Amino acid sequence: MSAKASAYSFLREEPEASVNISQSAFQSLLRRMEELELAVMELQRRNDTTDISSPNPVDVLRESCRDRNIPISGDGYVREADAARLVNRSAHTLRNWRQQHCPLAFRRLGNRVEYSLDVISEFLVCQNPTEPDWR
Repeated sequence: MSAKASAYSFLREEPEASVNISQSAFQSLLRRMEELELAVMELQRRNDTTDISSPNPVDVLRESCRDRNIPISGDGYVREADAARLVNRSAHTLRNWRQQHCPLAFRRLGNRVEYSLDVISEFLVCQNPTEPDWR
């Protein structure tokens, strides 16, 4: 018997036990399987278009945030003090830049100022395009 034939031999065997589930549970499982298949296809598509030799600066910055225990909001923003740590400046310097109208793009939530990881990574790349210091 060939290896291929033995790999599919389970198809000819009778199942030892059967499981009864409701029609709605079965439909739910089918939908979930379709969602997972779409997710796998999307990941494969992304891997096909990603250049492994040059990592995405934002991904590297996210990894640096994890290493430094810097919390990142769901939409990719960090607080002012954490942004200052990432760009190797003080929070006071970032405040001065805002007052001089030459800031990094930021948003204000009440009294809190937050910076986007996208903007921070662009700043770091522009500051030192050959070897950015993200870690």
